[in-house]
Amino acid sequence: MIVGKSIPRKDAEDKVTGKALYIDDIKFPGELAGKVIRSPHPCARIKAIVKDPAFDWSDIVTFTAEEIPGENVFNNFNMDVPFLPRNGMVNYVGEPVMLLAAPGRSRLEEASSHLAIEYEVIDPVLTIEEGLDKKNLIYGEDNILKKYEVLKGDIQAGFAAAEKVLEGTYRTWHQEHGYIETQGIVAVPDSDRGGVTIHGSLQCPYYIRLEAQRLFTFPPEKIRVVQCTTGGAFGGKEHFPSIVAGHAALLALKAGKPVKIIYDRVEDIESTSKRHPSLVKVRTGTDRTGRLVAMDVDITFDGGAYSMATPVVLARATIGGCGAYNCPNIRIRSRAVATNKVPTSAFRGFGAPQSFYAIELHMTKVAEELGQDPYTFRKENLLKEGDYTATGQLLRYSVGLGRCMEAVKDRSGFQELYRKYRDQPAGQKKRRGIGIAAVFHGAGFTGKGEDKIKAKAGITIDPGGQVKILCSTTEMGQGMRTILPQIVAEVLQVPVASVEVERTDTDLVPDSGPTVASRTTMIIGKVLNDTAAMLIEELKASLAKEKGYDTLELDYRQGEFHHRQVSVADFFKAAAIHQKRGESLTFYRQYSHPPFIKWDEEKFQGDAYAGYGWAATVAEVEVDLETCEVEVVKIIAAHDMGRAINPRLVEGQIEGGTVQSLGYALMEEMKYREGRIQNRNLTTYIIPTSMDIPELETIIVEDEYPYGPFGAKGIGEMPHVVVAPAIASAIRQAAGVDIDEIPVTPEKLFTALYGGSVS
Repeated sequence: MIVGKSIPRKDAEDKVTGKALYIDDIKFPGELAGKVIRSPHPCARIKAIVKDPAFDWSDIVTFTAEEIPGENVFNNFNMDVPFLPRNGMVNYVGEPVMLLAAPGRSRLEEASSHLAIEYEVIDPVLTIEEGLDKKNLIYGEDNILKKYEVLKGDIQAGFAAAEKVLEGTYRTWHQEHGYIETQGIVAVPDSDRGGVTIHGSLQCPYYIRLEAQRLFTFPPEKIRVVQCTTGGAFGGKEHFPSIVAGHAALLALKAGKPVKIIYDRVEDIESTSKRHPSLVKVRTGTDRTGRLVAMDVDITFDGGAYSMATPVVLARATIGGCGAYNCPNIRIRSRAVATNKVPTSAFRGFGAPQSFYAIELHMTKVAEELGQDPYTFRKENLLKEGDYTATGQLLRYSVGLGRCMEAVKDRSGFQELYRKYRDQPAGQKKRRGIGIAAVFHGAGFTGKGEDKIKAKAGITIDPGGQVKILCSTTEMGQGMRTILPQIVAEVLQVPVASVEVERTDTDLVPDSGPTVASRTTMIIGKVLNDTAAMLIEELKASLAKEKGYDTLELDYRQGEFHHRQVSVADFFKAAAIHQKRGESLTFYRQYSHPPFIKWDEEKFQGDAYAGYGWAATVAEVEVDLETCEVEVVKIIAAHDMGRAINPRLVEGQIEGGTVQSLGYALMEEMKYREGRIQNRNLTTYIIPTSMDIPELETIIVEDEYPYGPFGAKGIGEMPHVVVAPAIASAIRQAAGVDIDEIPVTPEKLFTALYGGSVS
């Protein structure tokens, strides 16, 4: 079998030898450089845009909001993000004001220095609290971008029955995606189709095509989107490239020439979407046996100036609000509030890192309040097969959480180390601590999302016998160009070298939905699994017709069709026979959920996801109580992703997500002053390097999902969800103080230990 083998990545050689071309490597004849002029104010009204009359503007293309031919709105969930200012208003530092294009970047910078933009500055809303207090209305009547409520059981009765009640408040802040390649798009006028072709670093080509249609009032056939090799995304290239593409296309169609917009790192950090800051209040009740009987969770997100993907990010946070625990009485309330800061949107984990950080750190405190170690308390309260989640979903299958917890507990010696570190003598300069966390993550879209998308994918065989996968799923580092061929090759029983993924180009591939939500392997892999099986049946019927056999007498095994135990054709010979008959060898299928999945969007009740991944992590840290530095000594991570199609790529996802979450827990602190990000490059916004990576052990737990390809579920986001709370709990034990926000910087730790503030 090729499924389950750690074969090398198909795109590895081009990337490590430099053959792969990223968007800024590609030159188009006559291309212009494009630039976005941005607001320096968090809230202001544009009074005038003045072009210096003494400057030679003859080779400069300018574009303002008044010239937009179609709808000046980016089609996110609340339809509120403009491409260029609506009604002359700007609502965050870095918001686009107007566009320029010129023959070369030096000429572009020269032109932009001859622009004067006059503003009327307005008092901004800069915090969650100011937004909730309606200091200034920047969205609707109450600054609330979206809110949800989940109810299960009777919350009042649950707390009335509780022996112990514990409350806590937890905060998280912005996180930058930190992809290697910044945002970049080239728009090329296409005279043949009377529209435009867009090339770029992106996650979701059909999102961009839809936005461009709205922006220009074009039919879809006038827009073509091509993904170039993409240097990382993590959700940051889900929606945002639609804005970059819109700007490049507006300039290109006005200029009649290709226009390239490549953000530098400062522009990218200042103006692109981030992870939502959060304020989470948790109240839990436990009975005399230590079982959870009531959980009341209140979540508030800072959505920034516009909603972008906030409604669905908040939905993930809400569904995960009570963590991976079985409790009969639950209330989860959540809201996202608008502020005059850069919009927050999709990011690996998609709202879950904030919720699980809060609930997992809180659960460590509950365990200690009960006199239990954090593992034992969790084990007694974890969700398992046959339980109901917060939304009332019956967990019918594939709940590998208990196995994950057992694995990290045993491998780390958690309980022994927990007792050892608890009893460390006072007065030591350096102290150690150990923490544990348990999480879940739904694969695919929330609720009815997959039913609405109806992902379409296909398989074709070209005349040379090459099997090609047709889908708009993008490769952004996660390994889909290897995983999907493994699934198809396994079903077709052909060498994996004979299966490739077609270039991601909307002219060539169908809309299989966006590359998000840890859905590629489970959703698209399942569609391709079924399409490949359909292809075998079609070839079987074609061969039977050609040879005069009864179809039922044909059998397919080990890559060959057999008639009464005699091999009559291998897969490729049968395909050639089919093609000679003049019949198509291109097949498509659409995804459909398991039939029993039910979801009430209004009440937020039912089967939030068809399948869940489960994970547990143990982190061990050493804290220097003089310098307040934290060293993560070791991390052990166990993940249940159903079936590991390519175990090495699964380990890569776990390792990458773990390091990204380590940065979220300890060092990635975005500094704001008067609404402007202060650390706008990677020398001042600190992300982990190889020197920060601790000893890292990954454990793959395969609890197969019956409706996934070969039992597979999703893995991409979960590693980012589970690590930060484990590190936070370990720091709490080592330092002996509560620090209820991340990142836990040395300054915050010093303040918690010694009081006052650090200047």
